[in-house]
Amino acid sequence: MPVRVPRGLLGALLLLAVVGTSCAASPRLARTRQLTETSFVLQQAYRWKDGETLRRLFAPELHPALTTCLVEPGADLVITDTEGGRLEVHDEDATSATLNLVLRWYRLPSVTEQTSPLRCKLRHRGGIWVVVEQQDEGGSGVFTLE
Repeated sequence: MPVRVPRGLLGALLLLAVVGTSCAASPRLARTRQLTETSFVLQQAYRWKDGETLRRLFAPELHPALTTCLVEPGADLVITDTEGGRLEVHDEDATSATLNLVLRWYRLPSVTEQTSPLRCKLRHRGGIWVVVEQQDEGGSGVFTLE
């Protein structure tokens, strides 16, 4: 004899099953969304040389190198454009990623524009994504931070 489940209870069980499965994927999804937002903010912070935002996006151990790279040159370093590239999550729980982006820049008194492809390694720490290493793969090494 089949068991009859009251209609309201069946709906509640179905809702619980759907919510339960979505919650299992939720931390990874939330970190991935946060990573996408972080990569956009990083590009904009570079484009406008927003030192305060860059400091928040970089791991504390990189702050001295970041200061040497971006703050000390002051107005002599002009970043003309940024291009977002590939964003790759490395592990199943979305706590490690790589962002490839391109900076176009020049350093006064020269007005010859240079291109620096950057590879930024990011880690999810304390609820936020931070850059833990950055390689300038354009040969100039100007933006390499380790």
